[in-house]
Amino acid sequence: MPTVLELLRERKNQELWEKCCGFINLTIEQFMTIQQRLLLEQIELLKNCELGRHIMQGAKPRSLEEFREKVPVTRYADYASYLLEQREDVLPEKPLLWQHTSGRSSEFSYKWVPVTARMYRELGDAFMALLLFASCTESGEVTLDEDDKFLYGLAPPPYASGCWAHRVADENIFEFLPPIEKAEGMGFEKRVEEGFRLGLIEGIDIMAAISSMLVTIGERFGQGGGLKRAASLLTKPRLMPRLLRAVVRSKLACRPMLPRDIWQLKALISTGTDSVVYREKIKETWGRYPLDIYGATESVIIAMQTWDYADMTFVPNLNLLEFMPLAEYARWAADRAYRPKTLLLDEVIPGERYVILITNFLGGAFVRYVMGDIVRITSLRNERLNINLPQMAFYSRAD
Repeated sequence: MPTVLELLRERKNQELWEKCCGFINLTIEQFMTIQQRLLLEQIELLKNCELGRHIMQGAKPRSLEEFREKVPVTRYADYASYLLEQREDVLPEKPLLWQHTSGRSSEFSYKWVPVTARMYRELGDAFMALLLFASCTESGEVTLDEDDKFLYGLAPPPYASGCWAHRVADENIFEFLPPIEKAEGMGFEKRVEEGFRLGLIEGIDIMAAISSMLVTIGERFGQGGGLKRAASLLTKPRLMPRLLRAVVRSKLACRPMLPRDIWQLKALISTGTDSVVYREKIKETWGRYPLDIYGATESVIIAMQTWDYADMTFVPNLNLLEFMPLAEYARWAADRAYRPKTLLLDEVIPGERYVILITNFLGGAFVRYVMGDIVRITSLRNERLNINLPQMAFYSRAD
C-alpha cells in the first residue's frame, strides 16, 4: 500500500483522501460494522492477557451485546497497579511506547498509557486527516506539499501530543520547526521561541498548538513583540520581503501587526477544551479558524472537525464508543457496583448529553473506560457536508 508521502508526492489526491479521510463517507451501519469487528478482535486479545482477565472479571463475551452486558465500567484506578509500573507482560499487546497525561489528576501524579505499534500506525492516518481537513475548502482538495514548514506548539513526549508529533514526523513529509530531535532537548518556552524564530526566516505553513497559546502569541504580536523579534533578524535576507509585506498589511488595516500579516497558514490545529471560547479571537489574529479535535491520552483521537469547522465527526477505528446518559452516570458515580446502561453511536439522541466511554482497539489497554467528559450530540448527520454520522461537541467535564 502506498504511503501518505508517496500519494502526496504523486498528487494522487483522491487516493490520499480515501486513505485518511474515508471515514466521513461511512453510513452509520458501516461505522458500527467496523466497531463490532475490531471489538471482537480486541476481546480475543483481552481474554488471553492478565490485564484483560482482571478487567473483564473472568467474562468471555462472544458479541458486542455480551461485552456490554458482562464487562464492568472502569476507571484508571482499575488499571493503576499495572500501568503505573509500565508492566508490559500483562497487556493485550506489547506497546511500542508509553505516554502520560498532564498530571492534573486528583488521584495520580500521571496516568501512564501504553500505545501499540498498530495504534501508532493508525494514528498517522488520523492526524493526516486533521491536516487535510484543516487545509481544504472542499472534499478531495489537497493544498499541502512536501517540505511544508510545521511549527508544533504542544508538549514533547512522553505527553501524548509529543507522541503524535513523532508520528507525523515519521512520514518524512513536513519540515518541523525546530527539528524534532533538537526540539526535545529544549524547554517548552525555548522550543516555541526557537520555532517562531525559524518561522520568521523560513515561513510557517502548518501550526498545531493549544488554543490559549495561540491567543497569547497573537496578543504579544499586537503589543509589538512580533515586530521586535523580526527586527532582531533583519540580517536574514529571506525575512525582509515577509516583514515588509506584514508591515504594509497592518498599516493598511490601521492596526498593530498580527501573526496573520506575517504568515498565511495552510492549516491550523488547536487542542484544549477551551477551543470554542477562543476560536473567533484566533481567527482574528491568525487569519483562519483552528481545526478542533477531541481525544485524550487514553484514547488518542476520538472525533474531529471537518472543513466546515462546525461540530465533530467520530473516528471508527481507534476505540469502541459508548455513551452513558447523565442520570446513569450519577447512579454509577454514587455506587461503583452499579452497572450503568449505555448507548452505542447508532442509538444516541440529538440534543442529549452523555459521558463518553471508550474501549481501545488494536491491542490497547482500556476497556469500557470512563473518560470523565460530557459530550453533546448535536445532530445525527452533517447536513451541509452530507456526512451521515452523528455530530458532537465537547460540553464539560463530568466532575
